[in-house]
Amino acid sequence: MTSKPISDAEFDRHLETYAQVIERTLADKNEDTWLTTVVLICQENVDLLGLVPGKGARKDTSLYDVLFEYGREIGGTRPVPSCVFVSVLCEREDGTDFILVSGSTPDGRLNAARLELTRNRRRHFKLTQTHLYKLNDGMKSEGRTHSGEFVRGFLETSKLS
Repeated sequence: MTSKPISDAEFDRHLETYAQVIERTLADKNEDTWLTTVVLICQENVDLLGLVPGKGARKDTSLYDVLFEYGREIGGTRPVPSCVFVSVLCEREDGTDFILVSGSTPDGRLNAARLELTRNRRRHFKLTQTHLYKLNDGMKSEGRTHSGEFVRGFLETSKLS
């Protein structure tokens, strides 16, 4: 079963909403870490799936490959979502943190957000700025995205089911 495709405007609105949810979470809680999170939007239903590193997980496996396999695992168990978002905590070479949100649709559309962070004395995150890269603003990707890999894996097994 496949979800009804969404419009470009709806896709970008979901990105804005998810970025706002992350902003509120960071403002309301004293977070000092962020788990990679997959958000599946299937018409009116929203599923949040946390990706927790397991014991014995290989450290040399890329997050892209992990998300592809996770998508394959989930793919045969539920309807194809209208869109997927993946949020990942990233660290720059200078030690500053940001949360990267990538969004993908089953038909290959992309959008993204980058939430800039600082840390207070207790090492808790403080949001400093949010950048949205909307599909309607000409968002393009030259390579793999976290959400794109999850969707690719999801679609691979959902076609087999």
